[in-house]
Amino acid sequence: MQSFTLIGVQMKRLLIVLAGTIALAAALSDGASAACAVPYCAAPLASTAPVGAVTPTTAVVNGVVNPNGSATSAWFEVGGTPAALAAASPAATIADGPAAPVSARLTGLTPNTTYVFRVHATNAGGSAFSDVARFTTAPRPAPAPTAAQLRHANAAASRALGGGPVKQLKRIKLGAARLLAPSGGAGAKGPTSISGSSATLDTSALGRSSVPLEAAACPTADCTVTVDMAAALPQARTAATTLKRQTLKIAKGHAKAIRLQITKAMRRTLRAGRKVKLTIGMAERDALGNHAKATQRLTLKAGTPKRHRK
Repeated sequence: MQSFTLIGVQMKRLLIVLAGTIALAAALSDGASAACAVPYCAAPLASTAPVGAVTPTTAVVNGVVNPNGSATSAWFEVGGTPAALAAASPAATIADGPAAPVSARLTGLTPNTTYVFRVHATNAGGSAFSDVARFTTAPRPAPAPTAAQLRHANAAASRALGGGPVKQLKRIKLGAARLLAPSGGAGAKGPTSISGSSATLDTSALGRSSVPLEAAACPTADCTVTVDMAAALPQARTAATTLKRQTLKIAKGHAKAIRLQITKAMRRTLRAGRKVKLTIGMAERDALGNHAKATQRLTLKAGTPKRHRK
């Protein structure tokens, strides 16, 4: 009799516990969208998204936050390295529901600099961090040259090309660098001249291994210009001949000549009165981080440049 009574008491207690557990589960299920009950809340989920609208001093960072059952606060942490990450935007509140995008516009950044960032999200269930992503701000554009800087650059280009006046080749855009060629006029010197897409090499210079063709000048910033040339001969059955690469490191306000290598085959072709087609690829990078590329095509012949004729 006593054993049955003890079993009955134990069963009653078990039923009370089960009833309480079911009631708590029902309450959590019904009220999850409003507020979860600690410790049954889940931490949010966070991830980064591609960066947009990057300028020299600003950038828009993006991410995605899943509140995972309760209202969540999220913000961006930014730094120069992962160890230096710090909050860099106001906290945004994401209501319970599906994953939502978050973004922030960063200002006061340093041009041509790499930054790292991540999303930090927190709710009643805990905190979460996204992966660490990175972006690089755009370089500061090279300033437009002043009249005095242009005169100085033109004089430097003239010296590099053997003397005489020069003209800018406006159709070739090379960022901070300017591409100049010998122009006509009294006192003009140098073995080549360029007019449009045609270049003339003075016949008397055919015996040289190379001649100055045009010049690159950097009026406002130190720059490096890399030049790759290829020469196509009319009688050749193979692809164009690749000429030696030139890398010109040019200090601010100075200029250097882009030289044309004259191979034996080119010399024979020009002496026979035929033309050589040149393809000139140029890549320029300046000290500010700007870079640009351009391609120039010239048809080269031997003769007497117009500015040398009397």
